[in-house]
Amino acid sequence: MKPPRQQSLHTPSIELLELIGVVRENGSEQTSFPPVHTPLSYDYVLVAKTMEKQERAAFKKQTEYIEELKKKNMRITKIIDDDLVFYGIQAPKEVFEKYRYLLKVSDACNWSSDQNVPLSTRIRIVHFILNHTPIHSGEGLRDLMKMKVFETRFCLHEKKKQKELKENWARWSACLQGQPITAVRNYFGEKVALYYLWLGWYTFLLIPPALIGVIVFLYGLAFFNTSPLIKEVCEADTIMCPLCDKRCKVWQLSETCTYAKVSLLFDNNGTVLFAMFMAVWATLFLEFWKRHRASYVCEWKVSDWCEEEEELILEIVNDVNCEPKKYKHSYLRSTLVLICVTVMILVIIGLTHALVVFRVIAAVLLAEGSWEFLSTHSNSGAMMLGAVLHYLIITVMTRINRIVAMKLCEIEKTRSFAATEKSFTVKMFTFQFFTYFSSLFYVAFFLGRINGHPGGYVRIAGKWRLEECHPSGCLTDLFIQMAIIMVLKQTISNVFEFTGPKCAHCYLKHESEDKQGAEMCDNCKLRDWLSNYRLNDVDSFSLFNEFLEMVIQFSFTTIFVAAFPLAPLLALINNVIEIRLDAIKMVTLERRLVPKKTNDIGVWIDVLEAIGVLAVIANGLVIGVSSDFIPRLVYRYLYGPCANGTATDTDCMAGYINNSLSIARMDDQNIHNEFSVHQMTTPSGLNVSYCSYKDYRSNEDYTFTPQFWLILAVRFAFVILFEHVVVICKFIAAWFVPSAPMQVKNDRLFDKLNRLKEELKWRVKPVSTITVRGESRSFTATQVKADAKRHVTTGSQWAAGCQVRPGAAQTCVNESSFKEQVVYVGQQGPPYRLNCPLEPHQHHNSPRPRLTWQKDCRLLHSQDGNAYLEFASLNLEDQGNYTCTQQGNGTASFTVHLIAKVSPSHTAAVVAAIMLLLLLAVAAVVYSRCHLNIKLWYRNSFGDYELNDGKLHDAYISFVNNDYDRKFVNFILKPHLENINGYKVLLNDNDILPGGEPSAELLMNMSRSRRLIVVLSHAYLEQDWCCNNFRQGLLHLLELCQQPVLIMLEGQFKRMRPEVKEQLSELQHSLTVLTWRHNSVTPSSAFWKELALLMPRQVPFHTGYAGNPQTVLQDDKDPMLTLEPDYFNCRADVDPAGDLGIRVPVYKALACKAPVLPAAPITAAEPKPSDIDVSDLGSRNYGARSDFYCLVTEDI
Repeated sequence: MKPPRQQSLHTPSIELLELIGVVRENGSEQTSFPPVHTPLSYDYVLVAKTMEKQERAAFKKQTEYIEELKKKNMRITKIIDDDLVFYGIQAPKEVFEKYRYLLKVSDACNWSSDQNVPLSTRIRIVHFILNHTPIHSGEGLRDLMKMKVFETRFCLHEKKKQKELKENWARWSACLQGQPITAVRNYFGEKVALYYLWLGWYTFLLIPPALIGVIVFLYGLAFFNTSPLIKEVCEADTIMCPLCDKRCKVWQLSETCTYAKVSLLFDNNGTVLFAMFMAVWATLFLEFWKRHRASYVCEWKVSDWCEEEEELILEIVNDVNCEPKKYKHSYLRSTLVLICVTVMILVIIGLTHALVVFRVIAAVLLAEGSWEFLSTHSNSGAMMLGAVLHYLIITVMTRINRIVAMKLCEIEKTRSFAATEKSFTVKMFTFQFFTYFSSLFYVAFFLGRINGHPGGYVRIAGKWRLEECHPSGCLTDLFIQMAIIMVLKQTISNVFEFTGPKCAHCYLKHESEDKQGAEMCDNCKLRDWLSNYRLNDVDSFSLFNEFLEMVIQFSFTTIFVAAFPLAPLLALINNVIEIRLDAIKMVTLERRLVPKKTNDIGVWIDVLEAIGVLAVIANGLVIGVSSDFIPRLVYRYLYGPCANGTATDTDCMAGYINNSLSIARMDDQNIHNEFSVHQMTTPSGLNVSYCSYKDYRSNEDYTFTPQFWLILAVRFAFVILFEHVVVICKFIAAWFVPSAPMQVKNDRLFDKLNRLKEELKWRVKPVSTITVRGESRSFTATQVKADAKRHVTTGSQWAAGCQVRPGAAQTCVNESSFKEQVVYVGQQGPPYRLNCPLEPHQHHNSPRPRLTWQKDCRLLHSQDGNAYLEFASLNLEDQGNYTCTQQGNGTASFTVHLIAKVSPSHTAAVVAAIMLLLLLAVAAVVYSRCHLNIKLWYRNSFGDYELNDGKLHDAYISFVNNDYDRKFVNFILKPHLENINGYKVLLNDNDILPGGEPSAELLMNMSRSRRLIVVLSHAYLEQDWCCNNFRQGLLHLLELCQQPVLIMLEGQFKRMRPEVKEQLSELQHSLTVLTWRHNSVTPSSAFWKELALLMPRQVPFHTGYAGNPQTVLQDDKDPMLTLEPDYFNCRADVDPAGDLGIRVPVYKALACKAPVLPAAPITAAEPKPSDIDVSDLGSRNYGARSDFYCLVTEDI
């Protein structure tokens, strides 16, 4: 007996691989015949032109390069077709065996060591060898292509897989279908698959912001015609200053009504919440993407893949004696690159200044033109022309930026291609970002803020005035810029992106139709090579262009979304088309990309995170600085009709437009020199002596008003608060959402554990004996695991990890698992099939082989004879070790692991995030509608009582003793506070705002009351002492009581003197102003709720107690407030006629018949309304009170 023959590590491996029939690329559980190598397959094709005699030097270099490839055992097939020479290149098996072995012993890439080498990996290896094979002069393939020694190079499309991708993915009818990411990864590699995976995930998560953006737009559209701001602009007769020099005249503010309406569509309160949502959404998108990516790269077994380490392996495969490229850093090169990048950025910013000059000059020329429409809308026309010119500059600068970025990368001399790609990405994106956004940053943050004012305009070259904003705000200009750039970029760019390769492909195909060589010859290889040659060329940065386009779109969607809420919707529509457009272009119109293996989208994830942070800053600045949100907010609560916390209504913004305008008077010398008499003439021929402009400046010396500095302080406070709040939310979101699902982490943990156990097991069992036709062969266990997957021959037996002899009993193989089939529950639908990897081999005289199945050494009778196991559903009980045994002339066994895994899903997380967002939105709406009720409930439940403070009254009401004020106090205010709320009030018709010292009686009444209420009516303010010394009276009022309550009637407030409003605004923090409106009559109105909040907490009392203690303690005998008065005894009234007739009890029915009163002649005249005892009437007759409700609530 011969001693066992020791096999080499590499010799039997390929033979076994060719018989296995199982292809697993990066962990994919696909069972098929291996496309690793066929006699007619070629890994790469080089194309050259036929050389003339005068091109002998180029021909010599071409021949020398081909000879260098042959020295590396490359199999080269040469085919000549007219003026083209094709070189088909096929790498030997040893190259791929060396690659597999180096992967096994590497640090980061060893997860793929047991996998076969698919065609995509073969292409990548050959591509590297071709690029790193120099000739004797040191020139590589790239240099030879620049010298026209070779025309082009490409890897071949696989017709069958190309057709499948075209039918299932690369067609317009599949726009709303899912993407076959696994098929894309098997064909184009992990890098392309991750791009489409990221793009699909980005498109899917654009649905919530697109819907919310539409809601924000509809919110602005709902108040399109009812907003007081729009009404104020459209109905204004304000004369505005000329917008340009010489030909521009004064104009009316109402001429820009349409502009104001468009501005409100995007500059409303909803954009603030939407901007905050988008900043948080950007973080959630990245976190969910990391989870989504982790599930796929774990399935593909590339979680720890390192591109630089694979590049080092490829260098060894190419040349065993190669020297590694050392890491180098040159301060000189870094300084030079930094200076060049700075200069390039300054050039791009200079183009932005050129755009500003263009818009200024274009506005002047349009205003001086003969077309009346353009002359009237010269500023808007100049803005649109500037946006179109900006797009053209972007198109040109994109090519220049690419050339500069490539040159800078050459200066850096990076060590590896991965480092070069990262450096190029950062530089190119930086240049493109400044190209796209520098003009937008100017419009957003500088337009209208550096143009000066009448009499002091900032001019370019002392001649042309800078642009101004519309009185409705500058945000519309930013919206116009973004809308034009996004629409042009997404429509025109996509059209050229698709039609360009399509036309080029048709042209090349038409040019080669006359060449019949490919069709006439019998060599189908040439036909295939020519069809690939006619496709559009690709390079290493073809995928980079697609990524850059999408990342720029992501920047538009997040950075200035406050100015354009419809940006996510446009991005969503574009991406649905973009996915299929890129797929069609990549599958049918372009040559096959060199497949690249990676585990992430690279440096783009850092770029996206930087954009997310910049989006927070930019949106905060857009809302706080660019929009009119802060000025409107300040006016609403500090300067408008609803100042000092009164009830909110749409009328609260009345007067805002006039408040935001300043006046330039012609009697000022600087203004007189700025505008000519012709410019200050209206179209009707009326000469005006002043005009208005948008700014907060004094009308006398044109300095900034206190309101300007207040608004500026609030702007910066809002920006700081907004950024901190959103950044905190981003950190919470990043912490709340793990970057990888727990299922993925557990799978990787078990994979590592199993690998370590297997390594230990093969160390313990050094030798396994395998008998083939009676001949024993010894293999180390490591060799069996790495190489011997399955070997079946006629009359032979093969078992892994055990010895099987002819006629031996059936053996259950339970120790080794050379083929692990993983079934992912959820990623593929039932039924689930488990294929037997054995191919039945049958001799012509032997009986038909029979397959039997075992699970954990137990025979499965129901599956005898089947080539596969089929499961209607998978449960935990179905997991285990399955053995299929072939019985017949011989016996063969193979062990399979079945692992049921649930595909990680992000649906629950996305739904939870959306539900949380909706819950917050509902809570915000509920609080905005019911905040007063909530505050009242909290005060009544947990507030402090104010009974033991020595006060006799809850409120002291002061009013002017005239008809209207008495009616309001006695018929409305006092009955509501006493009858409904149960408060005890004290009335006094003497004013408390005299110029002199308060009287002793007033001080005593004040000291006995917990609250002070002043009815500050028009009659109150028209008194002589109030007109002359109102400020002094307010100061006395604040000395007598802290936080007094001033009640004003809505109709009278509009006629209040400006100086009174100003003084009330200055003291707004020391007093509270409530406005009685037309809808405040109902007890559930906001007026009574706010007044109840200002009053003390009500004292609860038991039902058995005779009334509210605050009411019972009153010393007056008002029958409206006393529950048991002596009027219920039917005592006759001493004055039966009274003021309005006979008085009767109102609380309950009469206990006895009312007496008949004698008629008394009326000798006096009917009293006038001013002579009526109002208090007495209001206390005894409800009918009289109802008559006065309408009277006191009229707009007086």
